Amino acid sequence: MIEFSTIGSLFRLAADKNLSSPFFETARLINRNFFHLQHRAVRQPGLVPIANVDHSLDDAIPFQPGWAMIYHDFSAFWVRTAAALARSVSPLAAGDFIDSVGALYVAAAEVYSRHLSTTTRPRYFGNIGCIVIQLFDPHLLCVPSLHVMVCVHTWIKARYLLEKHGIAETEKAYIEKLFRRAVLITESILYMKQHSVNCIPAALYAMNCFEPALFTRRDISAFAQALFMSKENAEIPQKMRDNIRLYVKTVYAAFMREREQLLAAENDDWTAPLITFLKNYQPPSPTTSPT
Repeated sequence: MIEFSTIGSLFRLAADKNLSSPFFETARLINRNFFHLQHRAVRQPGLVPIANVDHSLDDAIPFQPGWAMIYHDFSAFWVRTAAALARSVSPLAAGDFIDSVGALYVAAAEVYSRHLSTTTRPRYFGNIGCIVIQLFDPHLLCVPSLHVMVCVHTWIKARYLLEKHGIAETEKAYIEKLFRRAVLITESILYMKQHSVNCIPAALYAMNCFEPALFTRRDISAFAQALFMSKENAEIPQKMRDNIRLYVKTVYAAFMREREQLLAAENDDWTAPLITFLKNYQPPSPTTSPT
């Protein structure tokens, strides 16, 4: 695959006559369903209930502000992938991919518009990445994590499009690269204290509902098993890393069981398990207000 820088990718998507329309439409959906939605909640406190979703396992993960730029890369990640697909597969495939990213934000907003969520995060201004977070992120859209949804979707959707066009076999290294980057960015959300371990299974569940034929339980298991397995995670005790992976898989399975029960009762509201979780969840200890 021919890859471009983030700036080069943005220019290609915005300037291409076949891609500019889906690109700017997706940008509009992101603004409406992510930025506008939570800033409205700040302006109108009490409009939507807020749950703190901290978990005791989060305490095993140290705050690492050096991960800020990896954390911020989740948007650039899908933009670079879209540009690579446009160049190496086709503009039509890239347009499909871009449209699907916008649809992810719309889907996540179905939960956010009914119940907000947050975690306890440090006030830290020691690098530019953290300054951006503190100044512009009200930190109210944790469950499900769009970081996880977008990154996992980028890996899965790109793999699907490469398979569809018969070039997945020759692009195994690229697909593996996407997978590893998705894992790394997912880890960053916990190191940055922007999310809890609860946010990851919620996102994986949401992805399964978003495109069940595309995002399989086998993929979910592989993704969860890859978390906190690299040398970058050595500061977390091995037992705690094992517990985090087990927790992600267990909570995801619980969401899926509830989903299956609802479907059996002819209730197709995929958000219901997440809304129920947010309404009933009790964090392990007293927490401070989101900052």
